[in-house]
Amino acid sequence: MLTCYIYTQPVGIANFPEVMVSSDKNQLGGLSMAQPKKKEEDLYRKMTISFEPRQMERVIDYCQRNDRGIAWVIRKALDMFLEKYGDRNDLE
Repeated sequence: MLTCYIYTQPVGIANFPEVMVSSDKNQLGGLSMAQPKKKEEDLYRKMTISFEPRQMERVIDYCQRNDRGIAWVIRKALDMFLEKYGDRNDLE
């Protein structure tokens, strides 16, 4: 399994993509910018997730082809999954 550290930056800031990905969390360490405070309910929650190597390759390829950030793709996929299977308890 490959652990992927995902750090999001606000969309629309010049020279910064929406999402930066690295297998080394120290590689992304120096990125920070002053931003206006958001309401607690509007803040995204950060999470570290692990991908199988092939999953990671595929999601990065998709993001590059479609000019999308990984965080956006994962959020959309999760919404689609929960819409379809959210009430089921029998998934394995």
